Amino acid sequence: MSGVPRSASDDSGHPPMPRGWGWLWSSRHFQQAGIPADNWAALTHPRTFLRVLVKTMRRALLMRALGQGGRERDVIDASVQDILWINLSAGSIGDSIMDLSGRVLLAAPGRRIDLLTHPRNADLYRHDAVFDQTFTEVAAAAERHRRQPYQMVIIDAYGTQGLRAKRAIAPDAPFAGMWGFVNGYEIHRTIFSFRRIAALTRQTIHLPLLPSLNAAQWSLPSGVALPPEGSIAIVVGGEWDFRTYRHWPVVARVLARRHPLVLLGSSNGKAHAQQVMQALQEGESTAPHCIDLVGRLTLTETAVALARCRAMVCADGGLWHVGCALGVPSVVLFADTRLFDAHGRHVCRDTDDLRAEALHHWTAVSEIAPEEVLAAFERL
Repeated sequence: MSGVPRSASDDSGHPPMPRGWGWLWSSRHFQQAGIPADNWAALTHPRTFLRVLVKTMRRALLMRALGQGGRERDVIDASVQDILWINLSAGSIGDSIMDLSGRVLLAAPGRRIDLLTHPRNADLYRHDAVFDQTFTEVAAAAERHRRQPYQMVIIDAYGTQGLRAKRAIAPDAPFAGMWGFVNGYEIHRTIFSFRRIAALTRQTIHLPLLPSLNAAQWSLPSGVALPPEGSIAIVVGGEWDFRTYRHWPVVARVLARRHPLVLLGSSNGKAHAQQVMQALQEGESTAPHCIDLVGRLTLTETAVALARCRAMVCADGGLWHVGCALGVPSVVLFADTRLFDAHGRHVCRDTDDLRAEALHHWTAVSEIAPEEVLAAFERL
């Protein structure tokens, strides 16, 4: 994923400190990240205030019950050479890529960093430039700690899953938190990841920061044709209706007049892919080639196909984040993102150092006209 936008830090390179009630939302950690976020004014939402307070207290009591209360640290010293990052609180592909994007700030000569994450995301990081080993089982990480103890553990959030995993793996090791006691509120997760790791390591953020996935170590299965170099990827389908675009057939018919296309997505997009292919068959007979790979590839195989593409057109979702991590320029459609910068301006999940044209609608991506998508593609 990309780094922080140009406006993300002050002139000194350090993140600005938010004011007001930012401390309550994550017990100190959000203090160190002036991030585009949803409405932080807890005082104007009494129910939210009470819910956050209860959640914070419950997790604080859990930390003490598990014997971890005195092991929390605010700094990862440069002398720390063995680190385990526990990334379990958000299991989606996109959240994983955003939350782990700040890992590049941890890389240092001689330092070894391992990852414990969900099985569905693990293959993305098995050949990572920063992570040495990627675990999906607590027992495997615990065995590594017994053989070569971790000097520091990073936990994404202080919920039951992360704290119990930390205690089972390295109960006596110090740890630092990414989100702290409260997570789940809409913030710009990429910016937060960079800000939080920069604060923990006492670094100044330099731009651009472009950590990337490398698809060279993966391949497509036999019998699956590679998309032509320079294809345009259209990602169809979606987990939620408000982030599922209905007008891909119209967009595809126009793009196919000049570009080879490849359709990508999980099995929930098969019906949408069929609609696109039917629209292309009914269109001009001279249209360039289109390959339908929807529902046929694993996550890493999809990354192989994306890496061959000149650009991608998609709605906000996991494959957009994979494409960004591969450096693929994109037109991306957002809906109902309530993120705002320090000046109160609405922003999406893209950052200034991405090659992306972002379109937004407050209700659903399908409310964005195909003509707007095609105009964004021309700008890209």
